[in-house]
Amino acid sequence: MSQSSLGNFGKFLRGKGIPKGHIINGDGLPCIRYAEIYTSYDEVANNLISRISVENSQEALEIGYGDIIFPTSGETVEEIGKALAYLGSAP
Repeated sequence: MSQSSLGNFGKFLRGKGIPKGHIINGDGLPCIRYAEIYTSYDEVANNLISRISVENSQEALEIGYGDIIFPTSGETVEEIGKALAYLGSAP
């Protein structure tokens, strides 16, 4: 079996985090908050539940169809090993 670097499979970026205080009700751009990876989604996210303002979105990392989101830290092995595929449409 041959080995390959993870960098050969795609681009790895670190998110900037969305503070809970930036979440708005109603209109806004869809977003995924770190904690929601564990509490609100299984392995796939099609429809995002949280929204942020356009202004606050400038501080976040944009995701697109087919992106895999996984945490770089967590409290348990299950949290660290959790991955989420975004299969929704762009805003």
